Amino acid sequence: TAPSSPNLTDFKVEYTTNVNGSWTNVAHTASTSTTMNVSGLTSGSTYYFRVSALNGNLSSASVVTEPVYIKYPQVPLAWITTNTTLTAFGTLTLAVSGGSGNGLLRFDSSNPSCTITGNILTAGNAGTSCTISASKGADNTYGSIGIGSTITITVVKKNQATTPYISSATSMIYGSNLTLEALGGSGIGNLSYAVDNAGTTGCSLNPSTRVLSATSTGTCRVSVQRGASTNYFVSTIGYQDIVVNPAPQTITFTSSIPTNPIAGATYIPSATSTSGLAASFSIQSGSCTISAGTVPFATSGSCVISASNAGTSLYSAAANVFQTISVGQRNQVLEFTSASRGITQKTFGDSAFLIEATSSESAANVTYSVHSSTTNSACSVTSAGLVSVLDVGRCVIEANAASSSAF
Repeated sequence: TAPSSPNLTDFKVEYTTNVNGSWTNVAHTASTSTTMNVSGLTSGSTYYFRVSALNGNLSSASVVTEPVYIKYPQVPLAWITTNTTLTAFGTLTLAVSGGSGNGLLRFDSSNPSCTITGNILTAGNAGTSCTISASKGADNTYGSIGIGSTITITVVKKNQATTPYISSATSMIYGSNLTLEALGGSGIGNLSYAVDNAGTTGCSLNPSTRVLSATSTGTCRVSVQRGASTNYFVSTIGYQDIVVNPAPQTITFTSSIPTNPIAGATYIPSATSTSGLAASFSIQSGSCTISAGTVPFATSGSCVISASNAGTSLYSAAANVFQTISVGQRNQVLEFTSASRGITQKTFGDSAFLIEATSSESAANVTYSVHSSTTNSACSVTSAGLVSVLDVGRCVIEANAASSSAF
């Protein structure tokens, strides 16, 4: 500490390697500064210092300082690292040559967005830059040293790690819509969608809603791309084929089964499909037929009608639906002709005569027989209706016609 004197003009600084030996005066220009550079000292040697103040008179010397060891200078540091750019969030191993001893090698960044752990530099966001300096601390033998120059690392964008891909369904049904969703890519850039190849589908995309629609079936190729952001370039384009499948359809009978269907009647079936396509009709089983859309019931029994649609490129085939109709027999009516009904009396010995009965069914075969109420075996009759008088008494003739599948 300098003495307090208004007339202070200089300090006298002396040093020696042996406090009991001679002292060497430090040559300098007179100054009242309390710091002074001392040159000419030998590295690896220990020195002692004392100071006197001058204000016209020379003060007594100060107490001799503690011994000061003069450390060796380190070999100058030089950059091995030559990189000038680093991608966002990337890492770089910093390296220098030179330096001496065991002092700590330290790297520092001018920008806190770049962090350094040991000798590993981790970059921050793209668009920033970091100026890096290096230094090596002192140890017991060598003094500290700083590097003579810095390096500047510019942080740049990098490619996205993955290609975005369509994560929503990869197929859709004709007549429906599909909202596209995607994953992948890097960063926060917007995902953009487009139709790459509509193929036969006539597919189109609403870019604001991401809704894909198609006017036909086939394969529609769509693309997705993630845009650039602070740290990433625009991604590569991802592609996905979307298969547009035919829509399913169902058929429903719209015609009602006749209340009392009988053989000989007809029925006109009708049906609708969810596709709007016309239904086709066929006979699944039974003794009925169909012609020009009309089903005639030829005989009694079960008649099963099938309605179908084979589909188109837009609609898949519909599952067949069936109507089962139980067809009954017609009632048959037998009646003697008026001429036959007029024969009510004959005389024994009269010639044989014909009687006739008719059926409501033209296909019916009418046969005749003597009824059990006949008395005294008064007559006989052939199957064709020829009656012979055999005796006096009551003659009752019965007409019969067998049934068929229709009556």
